[in-house]
Amino acid sequence: MLLVGSYLLFNNPAPSETPLGGELFISNVTGYIAGYPNETVELHIYWIKGGDGNFSGVFMVGGLPPCVKARGIGLMELSQRGELREALLSIILTLGKPGRCVLDGAYVELLQGNRSKRVPLGRVEFVILKPEAERPVITRYISGFSGSEPPRKVPFRYTLFNPLNEPVEVLNVTFNLSDFRLEGFRPVKILPNHMANITFTLVNTIKPGSLYVIRPILVYRVGSETHVMPAETYYLDTIPDDETLKKMLRGEGP
Repeated sequence: MLLVGSYLLFNNPAPSETPLGGELFISNVTGYIAGYPNETVELHIYWIKGGDGNFSGVFMVGGLPPCVKARGIGLMELSQRGELREALLSIILTLGKPGRCVLDGAYVELLQGNRSKRVPLGRVEFVILKPEAERPVITRYISGFSGSEPPRKVPFRYTLFNPLNEPVEVLNVTFNLSDFRLEGFRPVKILPNHMANITFTLVNTIKPGSLYVIRPILVYRVGSETHVMPAETYYLDTIPDDETLKKMLRGEGP
C-alpha cells in the first residue's frame, strides 16, 4: 500500500500575481517502528506558510492506538526561502507494553483562538519488543534524508559493537513496508568486543511529498539462539520543491 503526503489547505485560492499567503501541512506519515517499552519515538510533519504569520498555537494529539502515548510536540522553524516559511513538527510518542499495533486515524489538532484544524498522521505500524538482557550496541548510523526529489535507493548503515563473550551473527533485517524492497544485505559475524558495519539498501517507488519513518528489526544469533533487536530510526522526508509549494498554496496543484 502506498500512502503519500497529505496536503491540507487553509486559505482561499489567490491569483498568482498577489502576495503569497495561506498555509498547508504535509503530514501523512507511512512507517514501521520497532522498539522497546518506554522508549520514545518521533513522527515528523511539516507546516508551510506563504508570506508573514507566526507558527503559533496549541497542539493536541488524538486517535492514538493503545500501545503508544503522546509525550509532547516539538516545533522547530526552518530557514525562510523567499515568501515560503517552513516549520518541522515532531510528535513525540512513548511506546507501551510488548506487542504490535497500528496507528491509523490519529491526528494532530491545532488550536488558534476560536479556530481549530485537524491534521492526519497517516499509518504507522509499531512492533514493541521484549528487551534482551545483553545485546549488540549500535554506535553509529545514518539518520535520514530530506529533499524535494526522493532517492531511488536509500542506503542504510549501522555500526554494531558486540559486548558479549561470544560471537554474534547478524542474520537478517526485517520490516513491513510494501513501498520498499531490501537489497544488498549480507549476514555479518561480529567477534567479542569488536565492531562491524551492517549495510543494505532500500529500493523504493515513492513520490515527492511522501513522509516515511523506518526503524527495522535486526535478527541475530548468539550460539544456537536467535534474537531480535530494533535498529535506529531513519526518516525519509520528500517535500515538494518551492515552485510546487507556491502553486499548492495558491490552490493550483500539485
